[in-house]
Amino acid sequence: MERFAEKCKSVESGCIEWIAGTTSKGPKAYGVFHDGDGMHSAHRWLFEHTHGKLPKNVDVCHTCDNRLCVNLAHLFAGTRKENMEDAVSKNRMSRKARFKGEDHPMAKLTLDQVRQIRQLRASGWILRLIAETFGVSIPTIHRIITNDNWKD
Repeated sequence: MERFAEKCKSVESGCIEWIAGTTSKGPKAYGVFHDGDGMHSAHRWLFEHTHGKLPKNVDVCHTCDNRLCVNLAHLFAGTRKENMEDAVSKNRMSRKARFKGEDHPMAKLTLDQVRQIRQLRASGWILRLIAETFGVSIPTIHRIITNDNWKD
C-alpha cells in the first residue's frame, strides 16, 4: 500500500491522480499498477484491496470521470450497464452508442436476416455467397457466424 501511495498525487479537483504507468497516452488512459501478482488497473486494485475482490463482470467506476483518479471517495462498484448509463447521464457517451442490432443507426441487417445467415452457413453455404446474397462483406458474415456481432 505504501508503494501504491508513492505513485499518487492530490490535485485541486479533489481527485487523487495516478502518476505512474498508464494504459496509454492521453485522456483515455487508466493507471496501471504492478504488484507481485501482475498488472492491474490502479483504481480497481485499490478498490479491491480496500473492499474485497469483485467479480470480473463488475466494473470500478469513477464518479469524477477522471480515469487516472484513485480517490476511494470517487470510486464505486457497478455493472457494465450501470457504468454505461452513468456515462450517458453525464454526456460522456451518446444514447445511440447503446443501440444494438437492427436498432443501431448503422445496421444493414435485421435480426431475421441474421438468423437466415446462420441457417445458411449451418447448411453449408460459403461465406462469399452469403455475403453477396445479403449485400455485406465477408468479414461481416464471419463476425455474425462467430457471434462477435449480433449476439443472439
